[in-house]
Amino acid sequence: MKYLNKLLVLLAFSLPTSSLFSQWIEPLNSSGNYITHGISDHVFINANIGFVVGDNGMVLFTPNGGESWIKQNTQTNASLRGVSFT
Repeated sequence: MKYLNKLLVLLAFSLPTSSLFSQWIEPLNSSGNYITHGISDHVFINANIGFVVGDNGMVLFTPNGGESWIKQNTQTNASLRGVSFT
């Protein structure tokens, strides 16, 4: 929970950043459909670990370079516009 709180603080005060990698794989929702709208920003901290943020408090995490995405519980409906790590 402490890690999630730090992530939310970083999300709230960050500016949009560009990805370190050029290939993009659209995230899938729980129904197996591609999420093609509502994404505001994304960041990968290495070749495997990445995050996507967007509308309605959406935060998705990938541990495997975008092969799969895991929805994170943010407990907010606010639109998240940027994600970055320091």
